[in-house]
Amino acid sequence: MDFGEVKSKAKAFMDSFDHCLVIADFDPIGMEILPILLKNNLKVMVVPYNSTAEYQACHIYQQLHEFGLPVKSVTVHETLTGSATFDGSDDIQDIYVDLTKVVMHNA
Repeated sequence: MDFGEVKSKAKAFMDSFDHCLVIADFDPIGMEILPILLKNNLKVMVVPYNSTAEYQACHIYQQLHEFGLPVKSVTVHETLTGSATFDGSDDIQDIYVDLTKVVMHNA
């Protein structure tokens, strides 16, 4: 696959995570402060999952597959030594992200 094709399909999505606050849609405090964040033009992504490296790796993996990209795995680093990798082989059903419930604000 040509890198230009990968970039055209995934760049805007990957850029959406840059300098973005990720809030779970079931977090009462996060949802309470959301209007203040938006009023101040901060970039916010509201997601239907806890904002952990495991779920973010799953989210990115699923979205890239939705774009038709042949992704084998996605690794998200939390620290220099801590990371989570998702390769689609997870048997845990609730780790899959409902992409229709992900909402970007001020992207």
